[in-house]
Amino acid sequence: MRGLTFCSALPIGAFLAALTFGQTTEVTVEKGAVKAQTENGTVTLVPGQKGILKEGDAPEVRIDEPLVADVMQMKKWLDEERRKAHIPSSDNATIQSFGFGENQMKAAAYAEVPAADFIAAKRYSRETGNLEIGQIGMKASVNVYDMAGKKLTAEEGEEGKLYAHVGELDPTSKLQLIMVANSETPEFLTQKDGNLRRCLAGNGSANSLNYYRVILPQTAVFVSSWPSPVCVNDADGRTAVTLRQRNLANGDNFVIAYLWPAKDGVIAESLPPEYRGLRDPRDVQISEFYQREMADILAGAVYRDQSTPVAALLTWRCALVKNDKELQAESHYDKKLPPVSDAAKTYFVEDMTFLSTPAWPEQPKEGYIHPVYMCFPGTLLRCDTHAIIFHNGKWRVIGNTGNWRDTDVSVFEKFR
Repeated sequence: MRGLTFCSALPIGAFLAALTFGQTTEVTVEKGAVKAQTENGTVTLVPGQKGILKEGDAPEVRIDEPLVADVMQMKKWLDEERRKAHIPSSDNATIQSFGFGENQMKAAAYAEVPAADFIAAKRYSRETGNLEIGQIGMKASVNVYDMAGKKLTAEEGEEGKLYAHVGELDPTSKLQLIMVANSETPEFLTQKDGNLRRCLAGNGSANSLNYYRVILPQTAVFVSSWPSPVCVNDADGRTAVTLRQRNLANGDNFVIAYLWPAKDGVIAESLPPEYRGLRDPRDVQISEFYQREMADILAGAVYRDQSTPVAALLTWRCALVKNDKELQAESHYDKKLPPVSDAAKTYFVEDMTFLSTPAWPEQPKEGYIHPVYMCFPGTLLRCDTHAIIFHNGKWRVIGNTGNWRDTDVSVFEKFR
């Protein structure tokens, strides 16, 4: 490219790399600051930024790390929601973008902490302008960026603590940083569920608005998620899933289900039958019944029926919605069950719905326990299993396993 000039913007000089692709040159900076000049303009580049120089065009500045650019974009969405007062500015926020493969993952996460907290904890030095980020976990290498996409000088200190140079800090401000880490792929991103795999992560904080962009492994095929995706698009030949999640009374995880052909040798026909339109007609019928009755309960109707396991579950749900202690005691096996918290009510009533159940016996024996499998609303992803016991001629809720993996309700026999 003709008419291209690089010069140091700092007296000490700078480290840079320039790669040319046809009529386009990409410039990145490792240290210091660099001015890149063409006949159509000049830009100043700092670590974390990339200059795109095309013949005949003005220079363009981009973020060198795509995950950081993702986080910055999602931060704009968060700011817009706060500006429109969709959420209180005091609420927590989580923004993460990460991609993973079989052995390695790379993640970028937004951190928002009052500067006064670091000062009070003596984790900021006015003399050096250095901030103690904290321990480095998961055998990770970490880089730190500001919200302009500038890569900050960071180094590891004593006891594996990471320090970043942030310069002068306003005690009244909120410190906003982006951490980028390379580490081993944790098991919770690749859990097996039959032929599917599950990516399960999230933020356990209440009153939090969370944005996530998850780049699945090479060849992976997106199947479903909870919550439903904001968008599913391409990320350099891999599938990226963007999610928005609002935690209120309780923290929550997100889940993404996917096929991984290169790892598991699966094909489209490996999808569970229900994802190919082959869901058991009986489960479909019960699901439609459950949805209708729950809609009526939430609209104010009273439901009282313990003739089947599913009816007993609906009756207990109605007791929770109505805060009817008498009905709750009648529909639950444990008469001394402590009050159910608001967070638990939200989980049972709003965060799950009916998925499937085996046929129950027409004449069950006293103490027989039957499973009812639940899923995230709008998906076919199992999230929990309820145990329903037949006792004194009626079906009653006895408990739930509390996760998607455990489906054996025989563990509840010890409570009979």
